[in-house]
Amino acid sequence: MHYILYSCFSSEHSLRPEGQTNISTGIARNHRLMNIAFVNPEYPSRTGRDHGGIATYIFTMANTLAALGHRIYVVARQGTVSDTLDERVEVRRFQSEPIHRLLPLLDRLVDEKIRWERGCSRALRKTLIEIHQEKPLDVVEVPEYNGLAGELPPSLPFPIVVHFHTPTALLDELNGIKPTGKQKKWHIYEAWAVRHAQAYKCSSESLKERLPALSGVPRERIEIIRRPIPTRAFDARRKHHDLTADRIDILFSGRLERRKGSETILSSIQDILRLDPRIRVTFAGETQVGETLSSRTAIERAVSPRERHRVSFLGAVKRHELCTLYCRSSILLMPSLFDNAPYALLEAMAAKLPVAAADVGGVNEIIRHDHNGLLFMPDSPEELVACLRTLIGSPATAYRLAAQAYNDIQNLYAPSTIARQTLSFYERLRVEVKKKSLKDPLRIRAAS
Repeated sequence: MHYILYSCFSSEHSLRPEGQTNISTGIARNHRLMNIAFVNPEYPSRTGRDHGGIATYIFTMANTLAALGHRIYVVARQGTVSDTLDERVEVRRFQSEPIHRLLPLLDRLVDEKIRWERGCSRALRKTLIEIHQEKPLDVVEVPEYNGLAGELPPSLPFPIVVHFHTPTALLDELNGIKPTGKQKKWHIYEAWAVRHAQAYKCSSESLKERLPALSGVPRERIEIIRRPIPTRAFDARRKHHDLTADRIDILFSGRLERRKGSETILSSIQDILRLDPRIRVTFAGETQVGETLSSRTAIERAVSPRERHRVSFLGAVKRHELCTLYCRSSILLMPSLFDNAPYALLEAMAAKLPVAAADVGGVNEIIRHDHNGLLFMPDSPEELVACLRTLIGSPATAYRLAAQAYNDIQNLYAPSTIARQTLSFYERLRVEVKKKSLKDPLRIRAAS
């Protein structure tokens, strides 16, 4: 099975980031051209159709920076397929290498999953060194996901930046998973692996506050840089957000699991449908395995047979299809318990789709109540329903909030803006590394 990295970019847009005509000269003047590698560790999904925020982020940043003249590498696991990257982006592959087993007594203490991921990290290290020997790298950005930085020691001749998305320990906590002994080892390994980096970044203040306890990285060492989201693909599509129409489509986008608010939806689905006979609720995202299947089944059982036609489960949706779905829906519903900086929310805002979202960390840094959306407490189905009632009952309010949300996306989350901030961060790191004299060529041999 192949993992496909989809985008809401049109094919011609993938060669030019939004706003390049106006700002590329400024960026080139203020930042030297750099050689940058982004690591994409995400596995193929079970369906091969959907993907998460890491892949979306890397796709957007790689295309944007390449179009600004920087040499960009996307270093991906074997078996992943990137969709229409800028022709100047070079994709390299790696696959796990065997890790020599320890003494039999010690070997039993090492989890097989950890051993395999360390093999991936070791292969990644060799691939990065090969790239560096061809064209010296200025910086490598690696997500915390799966501990891929574990075999990337500080002795490498290029600095490592760990970009925190959402550590596994936090995902398990939010999903109400009580960790087993193996899972605890995995959490420890993932936290240990990120400590090898020279710099750290994430996309929300809320996640930054949690990271010292989760990873041991001091708060002051973590830079906050927002996630980029282009609007051009959404701008090119016709919008169908008419709340006075014969049908009102409420969209949930994401994996249907506890951390995304599945229990809140289950508690409120009947009241949502009672609000207005025009309402239809659509779930776009994985619903076929584990907890997602259980959540789907529970919601279907909670809806009466007479009303079941008003609730749809699309399963995993391709990126370009999801882009169209945002543009033809009426309201985005996001009842997450916590979210770093969810692309589902940013994409809805880029599509001028009115938003009702939970007032939780990450989300409430993007949405301000009655400014660019409506917020409700995550444990209050009554507030959720009240927000939907307000949007449906006052289309003018809904459109005003959506217009402001779109303006916020253009002003704060444009790829050109995020590229400028990221390049400044990289440049500061590059200068710091140079001061520490990390260019000793013997380090390559020591690290390999």
